[in-house]
Amino acid sequence: MKGLLKKEWYMAIKYCKAFLVLCLVFVGLSLMMPGNLFFVFYPPLYMSMLPVTLLAYDERSKWSSYCAALPYSKAQLVSAKYLMGLFALLGCFVLTAAAQATGVDWSSPDHIKRYAMILLLMLSSSLLAAALVLPFVFKLGVEKGRIAYFVMICLVCGGSVFLSFLLDGGALTSFSLSGAPAAVFAVSAALYALSWYLSIRFYEKQELT
Repeated sequence: MKGLLKKEWYMAIKYCKAFLVLCLVFVGLSLMMPGNLFFVFYPPLYMSMLPVTLLAYDERSKWSSYCAALPYSKAQLVSAKYLMGLFALLGCFVLTAAAQATGVDWSSPDHIKRYAMILLLMLSSSLLAAALVLPFVFKLGVEKGRIAYFVMICLVCGGSVFLSFLLDGGALTSFSLSGAPAAVFAVSAALYALSWYLSIRFYEKQELT
């Protein structure tokens, strides 16, 4: 598994530098326009989709034919992609959280609760997006599975605008105090684990050619 993760890391460094650049740009935009949560939610979500790009390069280079001769199971191949996506997501999450922390009034409990709620929802939406998209990609291939990715981006755009409206109107005060964001995160994490399992099962049924 360590060898597979190194392979994913080297590919990410070589082919996916644009992911980091775009993440930094959106983090900067989120600081310039704090009322627009799309710029807050999009970078971690975008980074969580790193496995889709890595799979596209695998298909282009016929990696599946080569790795069939290596001592790796299909479960390990899928797990390497999920772990790489999770590492990228968490790295971007930490960066975004640190940037957003600069605008928090730490003397105000309401500001702190709002900040914590946004972080939980941001992480939840990224996990949920990856959980919904990746099984399609492993089952149908990158080109067909990418349709699910574009649908998810549209949902996040609409959801972030709606969430910004609710925050500005103060409609989420009771929601943030009820523990619902933590419950949403728990559900998203569970769905990510289920997605991981389903992707392994889908990929195990495919012939590596």
